[in-house]
Amino acid sequence: ISNYITPLELFKMLNEVNHLTEPKLLILDDTEEILNEPKIIGLLKSALWQLPNGTRKVCWYSGTYKIKDKEFNFTGRIILLLNKINKKNPIVNSLIDRGLFYEIQMSKSEILEMIKQRAELPFQNIPYNQRQKIADFIAQKSGDNISLRILPKIYQLYCLSPNSWQTLASKII
Repeated sequence: ISNYITPLELFKMLNEVNHLTEPKLLILDDTEEILNEPKIIGLLKSALWQLPNGTRKVCWYSGTYKIKDKEFNFTGRIILLLNKINKKNPIVNSLIDRGLFYEIQMSKSEILEMIKQRAELPFQNIPYNQRQKIADFIAQKSGDNISLRILPKIYQLYCLSPNSWQTLASKII
């Protein structure tokens, strides 16, 4: 799931994950906004934390919605990929406490190294030597707020204007 899901749809999705083959993964990508929704936090807490008997019981009891299975034991895994997380929020910390949390922070040199590695891979019809030039340009011109997302942006500028991509790229670096 990318961006947003309602609490009821998350409940249904968690149930669907149970019917997947192993490893039964639900990946929530760029879903920072759902962490502001108390019902979603409750569902995630239930899905992430085992009761003493080993079950992870997820429930949805509401007379408003006709749901066949109002509770189930969640047997899957959840991966949250977030660009930011408010670790000062105790509700968010309750999720962090129920799972494995890993925060990736990369230095400028690590990001530039990854950009060089990605430039080794084909991208549309951009020749290898040109991808290398673009990666070198990024390394020379980038500031401290560099992002991995800059490479595909500059690739697009190159595709748009192969003769003046550097001038255009200088404006966004």
